[in-house]
Amino acid sequence: MTRHLHIICAAAPWPPDNSMAIDIFYKMQALHKAGIKIHLHYFCTNPNCHPTELNKYCESVHPYPCGKQKTNFAGINSRPGGAGNDSIANAVSNDLYPVLFEGINCTGTLQQIAAADRKVVIRMYNDECRYYDHLKKSSGLFFQKIRLNQCAREMKKYEDALPQKNCHYVFSTPGNATSFRDAHPSTNVHYLPLFTPFHTVKSKTGVGSFCLYHGDLSDPCNEKAAIWLLSKVFNDINIPLV
Repeated sequence: MTRHLHIICAAAPWPPDNSMAIDIFYKMQALHKAGIKIHLHYFCTNPNCHPTELNKYCESVHPYPCGKQKTNFAGINSRPGGAGNDSIANAVSNDLYPVLFEGINCTGTLQQIAAADRKVVIRMYNDECRYYDHLKKSSGLFFQKIRLNQCAREMKKYEDALPQKNCHYVFSTPGNATSFRDAHPSTNVHYLPLFTPFHTVKSKTGVGSFCLYHGDLSDPCNEKAAIWLLSKVFNDINIPLV
C-alpha cells in the first residue's frame, strides 16, 4: 500500500545549515528511503524560487508566501503558530493523509487540520515556555526581560489550547518531553532524536589542541555560556577556544 505524508514547515529545509533544517531534510531522506510519498508545504518570501534539491524526496512541493511576522521591539516573534495559511488547510483537506508539523511556529492551521479524522504529529523543537524563561533569566536588558515574560505567558496560553485528539507531540530531547508531559499530562508526548547525516565517527584519533564552541550567539543563553567559558575556564588554561 502506498503511504503518503504531508509535512508543513515554516521555511524550506534547504540548505540544511541549522538544527531545524538539518532535522527536517534528513528526516525527509529517511522517509523517502522508507517509501513514504512526501507532500511538502512551506512558507517563503518568493514562492517562485523553490530549491530543486528537495524535489527528489517529495511527491509534491507547495511553497506559500509568508505573511508579515508579528515581532516585538526586542526582535522576538511573539505570535505562536503564526505561519497559518488557509491555502495549506485547503490543500491538506483534499485527502486524509497524516500531517507532520515541523515546529510550533507553523501550527496556525493545526486546530482546523486536527479536527479531521487523521493522524497529526507536531515536532516540538523546544519546550517553549521553559525556553522563554531561560532567555528571560539570561537577558541583561530590562525591557527585553519584560517582553520575554509576556512571550512566555502567551506561549503557555497557546500550548494549553493545543488539541489532543489525533495529535502526538514529539520532542528532540528527553528533558523537554518530560517537562511538557508533566505540564500537559493528558497529551500524547514522545521523544525522537534529531535526524542527522552523521551515522559513523570519522574523526581522527587522538586529542585535539583546541575547544570548539558551536552556538548561535544572538541567543542570550548561548552568549552567556560563551562569556562564562571565556572568563571562568579558558582564561586560566592554555587551550584556545574557537
